[in-house]
Amino acid sequence: FLQHPAAFGAEQRAALVNAYDAEIRFADAQLGALLAKLEELGLAESTLVVVTSDHGETLDELIDSYGYGYDHGEFLHARELHVPLVMHVPGAAA
Repeated sequence: FLQHPAAFGAEQRAALVNAYDAEIRFADAQLGALLAKLEELGLAESTLVVVTSDHGETLDELIDSYGYGYDHGEFLHARELHVPLVMHVPGAAA
């Protein structure tokens, strides 16, 4: 969402960043559960696992300089275009 920079005080910025970090921790936990289940079933070394994202995220990095933040799609800043691609390919060198 776009608002005037003054609308984002330090406490609100911290709360929003903490909420985003909680999303990341949740996704990480879910991926961990998937990998653990593959291991439990004896499938870990025969299953291709690919993890990516459809977009990055702008948190509060651009509020002071550009007047907006907490966005992912309005603009083409590197932080929104840079996405992870993690792969586990069974039998491949690490």
